[in-house]
Amino acid sequence: YYTISVAGVMRCKRVKGVETSDFTPLAQWEAERAQFRALMQIPFFKRYPAWKAHRGWRRGIVRKNRSACRGAIEARLLPLDPVFGPPLGRVRRLCVEASSLRLHRIERGEAYGLASFLAAQAEHREGACERLEGFFEAVRQAAAAACASALVRFEESSGSGEGDAAPSSPSMAGARASEPAPAADGGVKRSFLQQAQLRAVCERIRAFLRLVDSMILATAHGLIMSSLSELRALFEDTPKGHLSGAAAEASGAGAAETVGGGEGKRPSGLAPLFEVGIYFDTDDIAFEPSRAELARAIDTTMIDYVSMLKTRIGSVLADAAFHKYTAPVINGRRDNPEPVEGLDIVALVEENEEHNAVVKAVRASFEGHFDEVLAYCELLQPHRATYLANRAVDTRVVADTLTLDEWRELLERFEGQRRAFEAIETHATVGIFAGNASRLKEIFLPSPQRCLDELHAALPDLAARRTAALLEETGHATSVLSGQPEGV
Repeated sequence: YYTISVAGVMRCKRVKGVETSDFTPLAQWEAERAQFRALMQIPFFKRYPAWKAHRGWRRGIVRKNRSACRGAIEARLLPLDPVFGPPLGRVRRLCVEASSLRLHRIERGEAYGLASFLAAQAEHREGACERLEGFFEAVRQAAAAACASALVRFEESSGSGEGDAAPSSPSMAGARASEPAPAADGGVKRSFLQQAQLRAVCERIRAFLRLVDSMILATAHGLIMSSLSELRALFEDTPKGHLSGAAAEASGAGAAETVGGGEGKRPSGLAPLFEVGIYFDTDDIAFEPSRAELARAIDTTMIDYVSMLKTRIGSVLADAAFHKYTAPVINGRRDNPEPVEGLDIVALVEENEEHNAVVKAVRASFEGHFDEVLAYCELLQPHRATYLANRAVDTRVVADTLTLDEWRELLERFEGQRRAFEAIETHATVGIFAGNASRLKEIFLPSPQRCLDELHAALPDLAARRTAALLEETGHATSVLSGQPEGV
């Protein structure tokens, strides 16, 4: 309180039970009062009381609206719901664990043949399917427990009908809440209010199951895209070009030097993924497995991604086991009898541009690497031409017409061919392929050796025939020279 006198103004106050006072002379107080009134004429201070009142009113309105929104969010946002929140967290953890799964098995360092590649994928597919089945079953159990708990809470809050006790377990709650018998049969007879409340609970359960379906679908899409991206990286990260001989073997051991020349130059250190046999068939160079067989195997592997997910996981919303939650029987009549459609994994993948783009990139990269194999085979075309030319040579026919120099040239030519065929590299790394030309070399190598053997076999007979001809000619000349001349 204040005390005013002719001497001044005294202010007395009590703070925590302690009384204090301060005295201001009257002249000083009047001066301060005049200064205060002058300050209050400044627009900022003059408007301050109205501004403070408006700010307090605005804060109150914002606080009220925020509280209303928070209540609405807490009532409708499923992750914050005490019934559906923990199961959603469980489903999320299961999805994260499943995201580490890969839908193929292609390991660098193991060059797959066609049969071994298909066998490896089949073996891996069995394990992946088991994990997917376990994942979906765990999700179904978590979702079913949440739905049953929601019905338990509904029964506890609304009562269980005409004096019945509340159910003691989620399974009992689900059976009693979703499949009551008609009233004439002694089942639960629900009032209009209870029917409306039960429909609201079931609608919330449907929203929960849709969210679970969305999480499953996102996980499935992530599995497909991560597996495709890994397959694409395996193909695209492997440089094109070729390594031959020891360099090809070193690439599988992790060598880091650069080998090759020109456009075929490529760093080693990346082991091939597939083994391709190069051989000679119907007058041309062929491959085992063929380009079409390998491409079909890769396409089958990518198609199996979708088929695995389609057959091993599905939609909980469309699952018949959840119809008692999404379309319950109320007073003997099925509510919402129309079937509920779940999310379609296949449709999502087929209509996804990102998925289609990655699949096209994988196929294009595979085709590009096989084109490099064809380019490498151009190095073998001269050997093929030599082999075909040798096949048309009949040494028995040409042997009688050759001179000594031509014989020497022919022997040297076939000997050079034999050395060239022996120098053919049996193993070469071409991009993602390990080329094996052992079978081709086995076909080519006997060709010049056959010609040499035929020539060596023809030499004694040719020498005997030419010696006999020489002796006959010599004898005839001797008889002519030893006779008497008949004329001059």
